[in-house]
Amino acid sequence: MVNFKEALYYKKLPNKKVKCMLCPHQCIIGNGEVGVCKVRMNIHGNLKAMNYGKPHTVKYETIEEFPFYHFAPKSQVLSVGAIGDNLENPWRTEEFHGKSFDEVPTLNQDPIKIIKQAQENKVKIIAYKYSEPGMFFEFMKDISNNSRRNKHIMITNGFLEKEPAKDLTKRINAVLFEIKSMNESFHENVLKGKLDSILDTMKIFHNENVWIEIKMDLIPEIHNDLYDVRKLVSWILNNLDVNVPLHFMAYDKEDYPVDYEFLEKVRKIAKNAGLNYVYVHGGNNMDGEITFCPNCTKPLVYRNTEKGFNFINNGKCACGKEIAGIWE
Repeated sequence: MVNFKEALYYKKLPNKKVKCMLCPHQCIIGNGEVGVCKVRMNIHGNLKAMNYGKPHTVKYETIEEFPFYHFAPKSQVLSVGAIGDNLENPWRTEEFHGKSFDEVPTLNQDPIKIIKQAQENKVKIIAYKYSEPGMFFEFMKDISNNSRRNKHIMITNGFLEKEPAKDLTKRINAVLFEIKSMNESFHENVLKGKLDSILDTMKIFHNENVWIEIKMDLIPEIHNDLYDVRKLVSWILNNLDVNVPLHFMAYDKEDYPVDYEFLEKVRKIAKNAGLNYVYVHGGNNMDGEITFCPNCTKPLVYRNTEKGFNFINNGKCACGKEIAGIWE
């Protein structure tokens, strides 16, 4: 049985209260209570990570499924997920979002078991995903600290405080940021968070030379006017660089049939603005999942095909153009 782990990033307050400083909610938590994430509990004036060593998911996947398109293509990944979310999301379809321990069966697997499983199956990449990995910070940190030979990646909403975000840049090799909107009031009123904090996290990882990619789910009722698309593209160009891959995902539900013309329009907006690597997922145009050379426009990496051709050599196209990413 795995015991609760002492949480990182909190401070003690009078009357056995604590202030969690992991994410911008900065919850003040009374004795016996939990924060917004439902997994960090105050036990007699000490903050404990209840989800430590208790993943709900440990499974093998290919890295393209996430989607990571410019990081170790065709690699097998051991994915780890534990309960905990710090943003609301009415559209999220993942079965673990917003769930508590009594709703989802968990495993007792400490970091050493996870690492051994990866080693025994010769898997070189460990991914942290499903729920919000920032909310199982201690578990993720101990796994990555004890497996320096592995690469570590995470899929996150980016809603973290600056200090723990900087801490993660020392051990995480790549991050896929999921952003729902570029509208501040939408974040405050619907997601119950702050857009600026998410954008700051993306800049922290990018400035520390961690490979990042960005994903936006295109939800009809909030993205049809293209405001979010244009603002996100503009923000990337002004704060990151033209080589950050941007993924647009069709919202996949029965009530919302995929609008293929809309997907292509979104892709053209991002490409015409100057981004080098723009992908659309869910359309009927397979070009949306191909990596093209931004110099000679030659198709370099084909995905979702049986052969999966990769024409990148030593990180470059045949024309000599360096293709941004980590290809080995």
